Amino acid sequence: IFLVGAVLTVVKMSDDGFDVRFQMLELPLTVPSRQEWFDGFVKGAIPQLPLTTLNSVVSVCALSVDLFRDPRDGGKGASRVSVASSVGLMNLVGCWFGGMPSCHGA
Repeated sequence: IFLVGAVLTVVKMSDDGFDVRFQMLELPLTVPSRQEWFDGFVKGAIPQLPLTTLNSVVSVCALSVDLFRDPRDGGKGASRVSVASSVGLMNLVGCWFGGMPSCHGA
């Protein structure tokens, strides 16, 4: 279905006179200034911590333990450390490409 939609979009854009070109996506590297880091930390990171901790770490781990059993008991559920680490890494890497903070609960 996706491919049919993509083909129809290219055909429609070509008929409407748009120059359709296929090329590699270039993501610019964004380096925040010292003030932007401070503002982001105070206005974004600190207020987001309780919500992120409860919504994307605790609730995701509780659901995975309910569905797949606790990893300490031999189950395949996610541990708090693995989920918290992946959320942190995802946000640290994403900020360099202009990404919004995100979590597994979103």
